Amino acid sequence: GLPQIRRLTVTVVSGKELVDADFVGLSDPYVVVTVAGVDQRTHTAANTLNPQWDAALTFNGPASEVRFSLFDEDVDRDDPMGEAALLVDADLIEDMTRGRAE
Repeated sequence: GLPQIRRLTVTVVSGKELVDADFVGLSDPYVVVTVAGVDQRTHTAANTLNPQWDAALTFNGPASEVRFSLFDEDVDRDDPMGEAALLVDADLIEDMTRGRAE
């Protein structure tokens, strides 16, 4: 079977050419990373479509999927901007243990 991941650090580096969710030319994006039902988020990058977060988020426990949800922060309600998921499979675990996964 697969080796169990007991601790996983996910680094959210940046975004590029995001959509304008505020209709004024810019957005206030942040990312929520979910692993095994636990959410952590980056800081909000204010007024940009090319955010730089460089946020290292560490999760404990087994991980089979990493979900990324991108939002635009607003005063009344944050707007979803996109989602992606990464399956933690045998190939990814092998790359991570050899320091090759990005």
